[in-house]
Amino acid sequence: MPPGDQFSDVFQEQNSTAPEASLHADTISTIRAVRDHVRTIGTGENKIQLRRLTPQELQNRHTKHTLITLIVGVTLLLILMNLIM
Repeated sequence: MPPGDQFSDVFQEQNSTAPEASLHADTISTIRAVRDHVRTIGTGENKIQLRRLTPQELQNRHTKHTLITLIVGVTLLLILMNLIM
């Protein structure tokens, strides 16, 4: 499902029945309600909660991955340059 399409039915339904000012508040509360839904796996002590990452958490994960990749790449290049020379 393409991004944005998962809420398209909610937006269309609210758009046809609510004025634009209240549409914004209704939409935000609907998105929060969907995002706050937490799924769980397992039972007892093995119970694990699954949830979607927030945009900020996704950005932090991406930044961390980029920095680690950059550091490993530069380190490998320096090692190779020292071995060749």
